[in-house]
Amino acid sequence: MKLDATHPRVHEQTVRFQHALNTLGDNKLPEQVSQAIAAEFTAVDGSTDLGAHNAAFRDQHPNSTRHQLAALSAERAIRADSDRAGLENELVALVGNADKFEDALAVIDTVKAWGCKETVLEVAKRAGKEKWPAVTRF
Repeated sequence: MKLDATHPRVHEQTVRFQHALNTLGDNKLPEQVSQAIAAEFTAVDGSTDLGAHNAAFRDQHPNSTRHQLAALSAERAIRADSDRAGLENELVALVGNADKFEDALAVIDTVKAWGCKETVLEVAKRAGKEKWPAVTRF
């Protein structure tokens, strides 16, 4: 059974996994493990520029909040801590651009999971409340 590379969670997790493999450095995996990964994990090649791969995924799914959210989460995983500025603002924008309130709530949950500042959470909730005033979770 092959994973659907266009599924948002599959994309996010394959980018995260490949990034983890790329950053092992001197802590190499045992040869058998490396061989198994090379044989079975073909979603992203080890030489792939993960930033470009992730950007291409975003470009392929411009109108899907779930895909954009997965790409932002993958981007957060591959960026250095000091280079993550702006990702929170993109999350907030996703809330207002969401077509379904369930997707907006998934973004809100991500804002919480990332440990964003309370002001970012409040702005995101306000954007959701403006778009879906009947939804009480915002």
